Amino acid sequence: MTENLETTKPSAVIQVEKGESLWVGAWQRLCKNKLALIGGGFILILVCLSFIGPFFLDENYYTHQELEQKLQAPGNDYALGTDHLGRDQLGRIIKGGQISLMVGLVATIVSLTIGIGYGTISGYFGGKTDRFMMRIVDILYSLPFTIFVILLMVFAKDLGDSIDDWFHANGSDFSISGQWNMLLLFVAIGAVEWLTMARIVRGQVLSLRRQEFIEACISLGLPTRRIIFRHMVPNVLGPVIVYTTLTIPAVMLLEAFLSFLGLGVQPPTPSWGLLIKDGADRMREAPWMLIYPGIVFALALFSFNFVGDGLRDALDPKTSKD
Repeated sequence: MTENLETTKPSAVIQVEKGESLWVGAWQRLCKNKLALIGGGFILILVCLSFIGPFFLDENYYTHQELEQKLQAPGNDYALGTDHLGRDQLGRIIKGGQISLMVGLVATIVSLTIGIGYGTISGYFGGKTDRFMMRIVDILYSLPFTIFVILLMVFAKDLGDSIDDWFHANGSDFSISGQWNMLLLFVAIGAVEWLTMARIVRGQVLSLRRQEFIEACISLGLPTRRIIFRHMVPNVLGPVIVYTTLTIPAVMLLEAFLSFLGLGVQPPTPSWGLLIKDGADRMREAPWMLIYPGIVFALALFSFNFVGDGLRDALDPKTSKD
């Protein structure tokens, strides 16, 4: 007797869950971090006020002087009072935010460009190249870079004044000192802040260099440039993004320190550091000149740090605390 063999289909279908994207998961975790969201919202408000707000104000809103209105306390006419030259303190804080945020962003981009390129090359090639490049970083780390930046800014200021004197001696009103100072400020601060980024990227690239997909790319004979920019750099973006949000406030703090010493942004162009310096000089007679720029600057620094901590926890949940 033959038996009919019946094939039975499984009653339940095994469902495979779709993996979660790193960036989607990071965004969801970031949205749960209230401090990071508050910090990000405050930074967005500052950016809008600093870069969009001036379009709705007079052209010379931050330099217009009315000596009869000097050192006016906050009131109806001037929401945040006036300074020692009768200039509106609110307008100068807005313009100062534009300068300070621009210095923080541009100098950070300079440091990231140098640090990512240097660290990637060092980590990818390894061996003697890596050791030689890292020894250079170690030597630079041992130098007092704050003093180096101060000396560079002093030299730049003297050079800019000499160029201005030459133009004036030839009957020209052209002045380069303001633009020259800003350019040197970007370069000097960016050249100081790249060392840590180089070490971070180098460590990430050394780890990636041992991964199978990188070994496969090398075995297939892919060009080195393609391996670095197509496969290496995108995989180190997480730590780079986190470090960027922490570098911006560090750069802004250094700019404020230089402006406080009179070596950063030059009057009449304001920055938060320069406003704090002016306020500190007149703290007793006009405390609002120090209080309001100081509060805004402190809140900006806190906000960037909150966002940086939130991104760190979102991109690397193992480091987050329950």
